[in-house]
Amino acid sequence: MTAIATPARRSPAATKAEGVVRTARHLYYFNGSGPWPGVTSITRVLDAPALTNWKLGEVARSAVENAERLVDTGERPPGYRPDTARRIVAAKQEATKASRNAQRAPSGGMR
Repeated sequence: MTAIATPARRSPAATKAEGVVRTARHLYYFNGSGPWPGVTSITRVLDAPALTNWKLGEVARSAVENAERLVDTGERPPGYRPDTARRIVAAKQEATKASRNAQRAPSGGMR
């Protein structure tokens, strides 16, 4: 009986890869060297005013879009302040009323 030689299995970590490789643990390697930090790790360290402004805008937009639902349903997400939600709803109603009145007003442009 002759023994058949089978090649040894190499683990994925032992395989040298070309280019960028991301592991299951989100570690990044470039041409076998690393690990290198990912973008989210870097942005936590650097000041990103544009990203901060975008996030704040999204929070404000979400608050305005969902204020009526929060007041009507009684839902209470973390950080919810009922007085703020009621003020947002009232402001939206006033803005809608002002918009309707402006649309009804005669156009008095200069001739």
